Amino acid sequence: MTRPTIAALAVAAALLLAACGSDDGSSSTTAATPPTPAQDRAAILDVVDEYAKDLLDGSYADACELMTEDARNVMMHRAQNARAAQVTCGSSLAKFMGALTDAQRAELEGATYTVATLQGDQATVRSSARDTGTTPLVKSDGDWKITATS
Repeated sequence: MTRPTIAALAVAAALLLAACGSDDGSSSTTAATPPTPAQDRAAILDVVDEYAKDLLDGSYADACELMTEDARNVMMHRAQNARAAQVTCGSSLAKFMGALTDAQRAELEGATYTVATLQGDQATVRSSARDTGTTPLVKSDGDWKITATS
């Protein structure tokens, strides 16, 4: 499944429904139906599309919300090693994006993404942008997040 990054501006909203109680006042609940692989793939691509859009728009705090805590920590650690002043996830992403050439930025703007692997609560996404490898994601509490790479 492939989608253009910028064209798919749908915000990753509540794609998975939480368990809901009955309306008759009883305390019984029914479990939410697990998502299908197709629904997971769509949710994964929504997260990656939104992340790329946030990076390109300079919405770095929003981009950080689409990352796991470990991924944010890795980003901040790398910025600290580069002797950045006050380091936050957002400032780290801003520094990264500021270092891109016009050609690299244009390539990111035109990139498309494909789910390369999906196994349970782990996935990887491949970008059409050259030399980017794959991006790992993990599902936690029903939400897909970009996770740290080793």
